[in-house]
Amino acid sequence: LLDQELVVLVEVLQVVERYALLLVREAGLLLRQAPAPAGDAGKRRGQVAPMSDRKKDLLAAARKARSRAYAPYSEFPVGAAVLGANGRIYSGCNVENASLGLTCCAERSAIFAMIAAGEREVREVLVVGDTGEALPPCGACRQVMAEFAPPSAVVHMCDRTGAGRSVTVAELLPHVFRLKKKR
Repeated sequence: LLDQELVVLVEVLQVVERYALLLVREAGLLLRQAPAPAGDAGKRRGQVAPMSDRKKDLLAAARKARSRAYAPYSEFPVGAAVLGANGRIYSGCNVENASLGLTCCAERSAIFAMIAAGEREVREVLVVGDTGEALPPCGACRQVMAEFAPPSAVVHMCDRTGAGRSVTVAELLPHVFRLKKKR
């Protein structure tokens, strides 16, 4: 009976952790204003720039993936799209599991799709949820981004309309964990 109670306790803690993360995302506590890109030095902070065609394509791919999300437990569908170094866009959605620790976020799904296609470098990321606030990646997704993207790669965190904030991978995860690669 003790083992069974321990399993139930772990599952409850995983649910609590997931919902706490959702609350933090909704509250926007993890967001910071990104500095203006070098080419936009004359623009004032907070001024809305027109969306680039590439960002529009990423947003469309992320929204399409979000519509395919499997989120029966949180009812919080998320979509993501990544631009590989080859110029192709790869998308992913969150896929939940009754054992919430086995859930895979949209950002990691998109990056893993890119890896499965033979690509190894992320140039740009866009994540979109069905929220009124920009949606920042979780810690696990930030670490995976840092594995496959240069520190200068841009991450667009969008609300349901596509508005939001853009930061670099280095800003999302300033103290990245790295191991020496054997090959």
